[in-house]
Amino acid sequence: MATPTPKPVTISVPQAGRDYLGLGKNAAYQAAARGEIPVLKFGGKLRVPVVALKRLLENAGTQPRDTSLAFSPSSGADSGANTTSALSKKSGNQGLSRRRGRSIRPVPPKSTASSG
Repeated sequence: MATPTPKPVTISVPQAGRDYLGLGKNAAYQAAARGEIPVLKFGGKLRVPVVALKRLLENAGTQPRDTSLAFSPSSGADSGANTTSALSKKSGNQGLSRRRGRSIRPVPPKSTASSG
């Protein structure tokens, strides 16, 4: 009798997006970069733990939404700076790029000195 193949404990980001969330490849990677899909990084590979993904889906809609990023026109001028910094932290790159999970490094400015 053949031994049954064990189910994987982690799956790829595109597979998680496709099979569990109905997302395309790019949308799945973008959701992972925003922290909306739980991700583990092993070297250059991003993997999604199946247990964490199932738990996320089971708890969907049962927890209050994070409204810290919600726009409020009556919030005043001072809180605008806080909202901007919160938005840049929440929706920022967070170390993931679109290609192979590489960290994006800042590009040094070009030298403006002329040789002549």
